[in-house]
Amino acid sequence: MSGLNRMFVAAAAISAVSLVGANAPAKERADDTAAFKQFGDRVQAYRKLQQAVESGLPALKPTDLPEMISAYQEALARKIREARPHAKAGDIFTPAACEAFRHASRAALAGPDSAASRAYRQRGEADTRTRLTVNGVYPDAEPITALSPALLSAVLVSVAALVLSAGGGADFAFPLQANSVRLAAIGDVGTGDQPQADVVRQMVKSRAVFPFEFVITLGDNLYSGSQPSDYEKVFAVP
Repeated sequence: MSGLNRMFVAAAAISAVSLVGANAPAKERADDTAAFKQFGDRVQAYRKLQQAVESGLPALKPTDLPEMISAYQEALARKIREARPHAKAGDIFTPAACEAFRHASRAALAGPDSAASRAYRQRGEADTRTRLTVNGVYPDAEPITALSPALLSAVLVSVAALVLSAGGGADFAFPLQANSVRLAAIGDVGTGDQPQADVVRQMVKSRAVFPFEFVITLGDNLYSGSQPSDYEKVFAVP
């Protein structure tokens, strides 16, 4: 099973969110299963191409100079464009994959979390006038649309469960052996506002399936000060 599919399977196993589209017609479920499988395969193929191209570039040495990092990124982007000169829209996100993702996200955008999920998206919506091109560079000044915890869970769980149902993840099982170490990892903790509370709720649901005993933070733990009271407000309480 590919690394991407393992990620999707892990998302399904660690989340208590119900499979989106479970009550959908059988043909729709079958079509979505095939579309997600094809999407995963194409992402893996692109990743392999990227790794092959990057291996031919001089290694980027540790540096704090943004111009050095930008030059490396531009060189890598140029080589990738040269390696896939006939790339076009739909090569990875095929029409079938786009439709499958719509099915997976529909419940989160129409259910009890609808208002919060839409608010997440609206805060980071890109300008509709922005022109994106295949093999192009996403403008640095443009926002990146955020996914709410509910919507992200719905998409990942749907993809994972469909892959599992197709037999792609039959060999996967979470390590729940006795005396095993179980942990969760989070990063960019937040500011103690509603989005952080949403993440906490998803973690509580996840722990019901995968009873982790402690949490490792990956950085950016506090955004609004470094006093003990700040830690209490934006981290401990949520």
